[in-house]
Amino acid sequence: SEIVQLLRPEPPASSFAYESHVPVLYGVVERRLQAQDQDQEVKECAITCMGLLVYHLADHPAVNLTTILPLLLERMRNEITRVTTVKTFALIAGAKLDVKLATPANGGPVLQLAVTELCAFLRKSNRPLRQASLTALDVLIGKHSSALPDADVATTIQELSALVTDADLHVAHLALTLGKTITITKSSTMVQPLKEILLPKALTLLQ
Repeated sequence: SEIVQLLRPEPPASSFAYESHVPVLYGVVERRLQAQDQDQEVKECAITCMGLLVYHLADHPAVNLTTILPLLLERMRNEITRVTTVKTFALIAGAKLDVKLATPANGGPVLQLAVTELCAFLRKSNRPLRQASLTALDVLIGKHSSALPDADVATTIQELSALVTDADLHVAHLALTLGKTITITKSSTMVQPLKEILLPKALTLLQ
C-alpha cells in the first residue's frame, strides 16, 4: 500500500516512470484479493491495497477494473470484509482518475449496486458500518450524482432520514451531511423527498 502511494502520490500527475512496476504489484494484490483461504487481516489488507491501486493507478492498462470492481462489490456483501470494503469504495469514488464505476456487474452498474447495498447497511445495528456507509454514500453521490437514477437517490433520502434523531448525534451529523450533499447535487429533482422526508426530521432535531 505504501509503495502504491509512493509510485504516484497525486494522480493524475507523475514524477517518474513508474509504469513498469504496476503489472507486478497489481498481479500479487489481485491474487490475494481473489483468494478465499486466508485470514481476515490479510483479506482486509488486500482490499485496502487494491483500493489504493485503483485510486492512484486506475488509468494503467494492467489495472483490470472490470474484474476488480465487481469483486469488491462481492467483498462488500460479505459480513467479514464489509466495513473495510465500504471504506475502500469511499476512497475509489473520490479518485481524480476515471475509475469506471459504470462497469457492469451481476445486476447492473457497480455504482448503482454499491449505493443500493450502502442504503441497506444504514438499517443495520452495526454503528461503524452505518458511519462508514454514510461517508461512502456522501462521496459516491457527491462525485457521481449525474450517473445515478433519481429513484436511487430518493431511496437514500428515505434511509438516511431515519438516522436524523438524537439517539446517536454523530450518525445524525453524518446523515445530515449526506442530505446536504444531495441538496447541492440533486436539488432540482429531489426537492419533494428532501422537503417531505428529511426537512421535518432536521427541524425536530433542531428543536
